[in-house]
Amino acid sequence: MTRALVTGLSGFAGSYLGRALRLEEIETVGLVREPDETGSEGAGFVRGDITDRASLERAISATKPDWLFHLAGKAYVPESWDKAEEHLRVNLGGTLNVLEAARRAAPGARVVLAGSGEVYGFGIESGRPIDETTLCEPATPYGVSKLAADLLGMDYHRRYGLDIVRLRLFNHTGPGQRPEFALPNFARQIARIEAGLTGPVLEVGDLEVERVFTDVRDVARAYIAAARSGRAGLCYNVGRSPSYRVRHLVDRLLALSRVPIEVRVDRARVRPGQIASIACDGSRFARDTGWRPEVPIEQTLQDLMDYWRSNAAPGEERTTP
Repeated sequence: MTRALVTGLSGFAGSYLGRALRLEEIETVGLVREPDETGSEGAGFVRGDITDRASLERAISATKPDWLFHLAGKAYVPESWDKAEEHLRVNLGGTLNVLEAARRAAPGARVVLAGSGEVYGFGIESGRPIDETTLCEPATPYGVSKLAADLLGMDYHRRYGLDIVRLRLFNHTGPGQRPEFALPNFARQIARIEAGLTGPVLEVGDLEVERVFTDVRDVARAYIAAARSGRAGLCYNVGRSPSYRVRHLVDRLLALSRVPIEVRVDRARVRPGQIASIACDGSRFARDTGWRPEVPIEQTLQDLMDYWRSNAAPGEERTTP
């Protein structure tokens, strides 16, 4: 039986990956910092920390994985401006530790690195689909940390022959994602309004931008497709095409609302200098692995609403209508 070790199994995408792996009858082990850290239901766990190389080497030696998925790291882009050093320490330093531990303890394992479309940054031309030849010019410390980790993966493949596949994942969303991110934030606001916990106003940022949004369940399948069929040493863009105008998605969420809601632009949510349209060209990944998104955006939005209706604010005092 194939055995997979996953860093970040208890995180948003990691929990979905864990479930997808078990559906494929793949033995799944999650790396946890503390014995009581929760993760994907039904998975085994081994103690370790991506910022502690010795613990990683022990964990990899103990599990002897066939596949090693590295998902753990800092993931909230705006936070990186104030915590650039932490992002570099965790995202770059953690990846270095994972690769070095794999080189020593499991040199034959397939390693799948969870990178980001944020590596392209200023290299993006509005409206032009981004492929893997697009200039990488990150616009944030987070993007810098992910590009450096991506290049480190390429270096370990070329220098040591490690079996590494690098994914550059664009926005993905679904039930369980933190409300700091756009779509879960909108769904949570609507659910709170429906519950009478706040007034009937949805606060938004720039709704005219176009962005890539892929369901996290499709992304979980993409990780497995990369492990099975990705070509060692290559980087792959992973994201749904075409992109969606954010206004269109907000309108669909409002159509699911049970009460009338006013939309109001909060200037604090509008980022200056945003690229108007970001589009992902994932044809290389589709060609090599056969992966295609399967979950319709309508299902993603409905599931986000259902999730936040159950989790918006349990126990909070309701406001008077």
